[in-house]
Formats: sequence, structure tokens, C-alpha cells
Amino acid sequence: MTEQRSDLSYYPVFLDLRGKTAIVVGGGEVALRKIESLLLAGAVVRVVAPEIHPGIEGLERRGVLQVEPRPYRAGDLDGAILAIAATSSADVNLFVSEEASRKGILVNVVDAPDLSGFIVPSVIRRGDLTVAISTGGLSPALARRIREKLEETLVPEYGAFLRLLGSLRREVRQELPLPRQREAFWTEVVNSDAFEVYRRSGEDAAKGRIDEIMLRIRDVEESN
Repeated sequence: MTEQRSDLSYYPVFLDLRGKTAIVVGGGEVALRKIESLLLAGAVVRVVAPEIHPGIEGLERRGVLQVEPRPYRAGDLDGAILAIAATSSADVNLFVSEEASRKGILVNVVDAPDLSGFIVPSVIRRGDLTVAISTGGLSPALARRIREKLEETLVPEYGAFLRLLGSLRREVRQELPLPRQREAFWTEVVNSDAFEVYRRSGEDAAKGRIDEIMLRIRDVEESN
């Protein structure tokens, strides 16, 4: 069997969409899922579609997005940095893709990676920990299946443990001034039982375990 390979090589990147405008063209259930993800990322969302899903209408009533209940027309992408075309019309989706390309706006056409400048991965979030899975648009169902399997491993406590590690960065820089010390420290922490201690006994116990590692690495440097 000849191996099939995609002619696309995507560059993974996480965008900061806080306060930035994203346009969603389409008002159905698929559009709703995309809208919810954009809102979660802090985007300012505007929806253009002649028919609007009740869930989208509910979000509009809450004042978290703007809806224009009409067909898409040229110029609707003005002011946006990102657009998603999620309509049932191939012609409309193509129109959105072409206009976005002309204006240098990132665009995703649902189920049409060949018309897209980016693809939306399947995502797992645990607080500030974000893991994205992509199949290059070839099989979103497989991406979802892989996400489901990973969710069994990435338990919710990872998000809180990550916040704990982040809160220690200033202390680590003060206590371990040399880059090689810090590299050794973080490597040992994430390979130690600190996370399991956190899950079993809480933040104070995990902090105690991490402090032990820090002291040992500092003492080794001072003894050399």
C-alpha cells in the first residue's frame, strides 16, 4: 500500500485573541461550537448568518457577542484578525475564504482545509495548560478520539499544579541564580513525585517536596 502524505505542513501556534475581533460566518450548531471556543479565548466575536441557532441567540442576549442576522456580504471581515466560515453553502464559504486571503485575515473554512489558512485543533484545557491535537484536517473524528484518550491522563489537578510551579519562578531565580541550576531543578521537579504528592496531600506537601529538590541542587553547587 502506498503511504498517503498531506502536501500541507502546519506550523502550530497559540494565538492571544483577547480583545481582538473574530468573525464567524454561519449560525448553526457547528458555528456555535466555534463561537464558544473563541469566547473562551477572550475574542470579540461577531456572527453573520441569516438563521441563528438558539444557543447563539442566548449568547447574544447575555451580551457576549454581536449577531447580524443576514446573509454574508463583502466587507464583513473588516476589522477582524480571524474568520471562521461555518455555513452549509460551499459558495459562501469560498467567498469568505477568498476575501480573507485578499485582506490578509486568517481564515478557517470548516471541513475544507484546502480553503483554510489555519485549522482548529481538538483541545484539552487544564487551567493554563493547553494541549492541542491536529490531524491536519484529514480526520477531525480521530483528533477527537485522541483527545478523549489524553483526557484520561491529563487529570484536572494538572492545571492547579501548573499554577503552583508558575508561582515559584521568582523564588527559583533567587535561590538558583545559575541557568544550569534552574534547568536541573525544573527537570527534576517534573520527573519527581511532586505532582502525585500534590494530588494526594495538597499544595503545602507538594511545596515541601519541591523545596527539598531546590535545597539539594543549591547545596551541590555550593559544595563544588
